[in-house]
Amino acid sequence: MNLDSLLSRDIGRVKQLVMVLGVLSLLLFELAKYFFFDAPVATILLDTAVGLLLILMLTLAVDRLGERLQRQLLHEIEQRNLIENQLRLRSSALEAAANGIVITDRQGKIIWVNPAFVALTGYKESEVVGKNPSVLRSGRHEEAFYHNMWQTILSGQAWHGEVINRRKDGRLYTEEQTITPVLDEEGRVSHFIAIKLDITPRKQAEASLRQFTERLEAMHAIDQAILSRRALQEMIPNALLRLQQIVPWTHASVVLLGLSPSETLTLTLDEEGSVTTTSGAAGRFDDEQALHHARQNQVQYVPDLRQTAVPVSETLQAAGVVAYLNVPLMIQADELLGLLNLGADVPAAFTEEHVAIAREIADSLAIAILQNRLYEAERLQREKAEVLQETGAALSSTLDFDQVLRLMVDQIVRVVPCDAANLIMIHGNFARLVHSTGYDKYGVKVATKVANLVFEVDKTPNLVQLLQTKQPLIINDVYQYPGWLHDKGVSHTRAWVGVPVFLQDETTAVFALSKNQPDYYHEGHVELLQAFAAQAALALDNAYLYEQLRAHATQLEDRVAERTYELAEANKRLTELDRLKSKFISDVSHELRTPITNMNVYLDLMEKGKAEKRERYLQILRQETARLTQLIENIFDESHQTSHLHQTQYTLVDLNHIVGEVSASHHSQIEARNLKLVCTLDPELPAVFGEPSQLARVLTNLLNNAINYTPSGSIHIRTFRSGDSIHLQVEDTGVGIDPEDLPHLFDRFYRGRNASQSTIPGTGLGLGVVQEIVGLHHGEISAQSGAAGGALFDVRLPVRMPLANI
Repeated sequence: MNLDSLLSRDIGRVKQLVMVLGVLSLLLFELAKYFFFDAPVATILLDTAVGLLLILMLTLAVDRLGERLQRQLLHEIEQRNLIENQLRLRSSALEAAANGIVITDRQGKIIWVNPAFVALTGYKESEVVGKNPSVLRSGRHEEAFYHNMWQTILSGQAWHGEVINRRKDGRLYTEEQTITPVLDEEGRVSHFIAIKLDITPRKQAEASLRQFTERLEAMHAIDQAILSRRALQEMIPNALLRLQQIVPWTHASVVLLGLSPSETLTLTLDEEGSVTTTSGAAGRFDDEQALHHARQNQVQYVPDLRQTAVPVSETLQAAGVVAYLNVPLMIQADELLGLLNLGADVPAAFTEEHVAIAREIADSLAIAILQNRLYEAERLQREKAEVLQETGAALSSTLDFDQVLRLMVDQIVRVVPCDAANLIMIHGNFARLVHSTGYDKYGVKVATKVANLVFEVDKTPNLVQLLQTKQPLIINDVYQYPGWLHDKGVSHTRAWVGVPVFLQDETTAVFALSKNQPDYYHEGHVELLQAFAAQAALALDNAYLYEQLRAHATQLEDRVAERTYELAEANKRLTELDRLKSKFISDVSHELRTPITNMNVYLDLMEKGKAEKRERYLQILRQETARLTQLIENIFDESHQTSHLHQTQYTLVDLNHIVGEVSASHHSQIEARNLKLVCTLDPELPAVFGEPSQLARVLTNLLNNAINYTPSGSIHIRTFRSGDSIHLQVEDTGVGIDPEDLPHLFDRFYRGRNASQSTIPGTGLGLGVVQEIVGLHHGEISAQSGAAGGALFDVRLPVRMPLANI
């Protein structure tokens, strides 16, 4: 029986009671009328009737109020039942929801989870209730990520995002999570509800799709790089860097195998894309096991070099390689073009898919390499033909011997790779480098040393062998060739090839090329050089005949021109000499006139002056007489030296000894001028070939010059060696040299502006004699002066050196 039926039954009973009370009230009123004359009884009856009426009225009022309460109660009961049903439905929905749901309190402790959460994480409800959701953390997110999430939901805002969590079994999964704060009646956060959607399959699908797309893009980019007509040194690194996007290598190299060791080329890349290129012996691939697999068209994959003993294991591990993949570059079963080597710094880095991709790329690379080789061979053949044709035409267009020599060497280096090239002319037992190229990159000293170098053939084993056999000679490594003459200037040479040039069945020249890597040259290079040698022989023969004819004609012309020039120069020298002598006579007259004038003055004073001053006058007369005598002696000495310059006998001379003698002879003169003389001499100074008296005259003239032009201060004499020269320097702190005088300083009879405007004695012959003596000793002299005064004269004499080897 429900609540409605109970209420209806109670209301019916109340209505029956009201009817009974009403009837009783009426009966009591009737009885009261009957006992009207019996007052007490009537009163009792009336009171009873009134009471019953009051009860009746109260019952009716209660009845009406009960009906209203009944309706309100029924409504509230219905609402409560509805809410309970809704809660039951919602609870059932939460329990049955496919997404994981977590409810936590304000402190973040879990108070309820649904079954989907249990299925998603592997944790039972009893294992997580009372704990923090941080038990699911995977370590893939920074602490700031969780901090921002917590601050967001604490502020009353919902948070939505993707989170990588860890299941109870340790596996990672990705969930899409929404956390919604629950507010209490006062608007404060009391709970949090988190809804978790497992999106791991979607993420895996997206990653697979992305990897597939990246692979397609990378494969397309690799194909584009391979199909490009770029040089292999550019195309291969570009393709390998593209390959890195889909195959995780940290070290990669491509070994290109050639017909000879010199044609072996290895391109090595690191993870950052830096390319290292090695060729020849340095680029040789020595892993015979890998080559064996490659020749069988087999891929060699070593997941962990630390667990496998392969021949190059130690070398690869030293470079940081742990996993090693070697793929052949092969077009046909018997044509191995090279190898693709990939390495990784972690074990088992390459999957079967990676190996398949590498194999596919290797096939494409092999096709591209073959095409490149065919194209390069065709280009080289065309270029060789063009160069030979151009060379023939050029050689036919000129008979100039030097031009023919330069042209041949310049054309050879266009088609035959080399670091340096020489054309060596043979004259009896002597060989001379008449034209060279490629030495500038080794420095000016090396290039200068090689230019026009002459050496003896019988002391050069490679030339001896070439001239005896009259056959081309290839030296794979000069350091392994017996008797090779090593020289500091050309120590870069490792591989050498020489081809003889025949003129009337005699070897008259040799084309010699060198490379700074061993095992470089092969028969293909020799064949090309022989083609040039055949052209060169004909051109040299024609040029030699023409050179003889032209030399004879030139000799006649030169004789006429020489005589004409000599006459013109003699006339010019006579004119200049006449001018200089006139100036010299004028200067000497001035120099002589000054002391003579002074002497005349003091002679008059002696005759007419006071007797007590005659001693002073005599002293001055003696000084002027000495000055005049010294001037005449200087003129005589310079003239005498000039006349005996070429009457010399050279011997070994100790320059330091000459400095000591000359400086000692000038000691009193220097002290009289109150000057300071400093000598800085190199104790290890080598002896020079020269004439001692002439070298002493050089220093005497320079020292006299310094004393005359230095009113006060010091004079510094130095000797030292610099390279192939011995230096003798005289430096003073005197009046210096005018810039306009420097070009004429060593001209005979020339006196500078400072000398002309002062009372400094001199004839203008001293420095001219110095320059001529230095020239006879195959030396040089220079002068320099600063704006503040002072002068430096630098004499450079050659050091005799033994003949250098090639």
